[in-house]
Amino acid sequence: MDKPSNVLQFKNANRGPFISLFSAVEGAILDNGKPVVGVKVERSYHFTWIDKDFSDSTITDDHGRYTFSEATTWMLLGSIFPHEPVIPQEIKIYPKANKEGLSIWQNAKRNYDTMGELYGLQPYLEQTLAKNLTPVMQGFINGKLRLDCDLATISYLSDDDTEFQSVNSFNTIISACDLQLPYQVALNQSKRLVTKNKEHVQAALHSYLAANVSAFKALQEERLSAYSDLSYVNIESIDLYDRIELVNSDANIYQSQKTVELGGEIIMQMKNSKDEIIRIRVWLSDAHFQIDQQNVIFLANYNALIFNEFNIDAEGEA
Repeated sequence: MDKPSNVLQFKNANRGPFISLFSAVEGAILDNGKPVVGVKVERSYHFTWIDKDFSDSTITDDHGRYTFSEATTWMLLGSIFPHEPVIPQEIKIYPKANKEGLSIWQNAKRNYDTMGELYGLQPYLEQTLAKNLTPVMQGFINGKLRLDCDLATISYLSDDDTEFQSVNSFNTIISACDLQLPYQVALNQSKRLVTKNKEHVQAALHSYLAANVSAFKALQEERLSAYSDLSYVNIESIDLYDRIELVNSDANIYQSQKTVELGGEIIMQMKNSKDEIIRIRVWLSDAHFQIDQQNVIFLANYNALIFNEFNIDAEGEA
């Protein structure tokens, strides 16, 4: 595969005392793929350093498009005194008679850089061929947040339904629009793989626990001395939470096999020296799995299983 050359074409506003509070925005408002004309689009943000709110608005054109120029200002003392930038941002649209508006972008910008809202996207640009760049990625190269939204998808969403979309494992945007962020796309693929292979995930973990006594070193700790004679029997149930992260995501984001980190709750059955069954609840934490369409492999991690709650259940009651 030819190496991509996606060179950033914008000029960073973060020069000297000048900072970027909200990068330039461009996008289109559609309804089932057709442009929505004359819709108000409002952008608002809060400059925490001076504790002041700002907002501006525009109207979609005949093609449903809208734009905002970059919001910049100068900050002399802030460039001298250490502090943590936090700039709450929001973009709302007001279709038809919707007075409250629909939020299509919520973010807390934690830097003063142009395109800092999508901090962490750059590594994926370096792996993507120009022909495969999404609108958001192309917009990033040009120094603009690309935000295309279809009312058929977002109009029914409430604030509670709005999805988090991850630029990478530590930078997340709230948007009802599909940003097609590479990390989020790969994360969604991984979630589908985990759901499809849940039984295989449990089987892989069972195989590991059955063959590795070292997994139960925690039971030798003084605080757990009453359970030091337990031996593993099987996994009664496993509840995988929605928290799934990609591991080494820069390397495997475009590969069919993903390494994922899962979190969840496991109920294990163990037996003591009297052959009584003891049910133990443990948390699956920082547990890494290699997973693809056919195989699931549990990657042993000393911190993967946290022994923090025991249910003594010799008589079969929870």
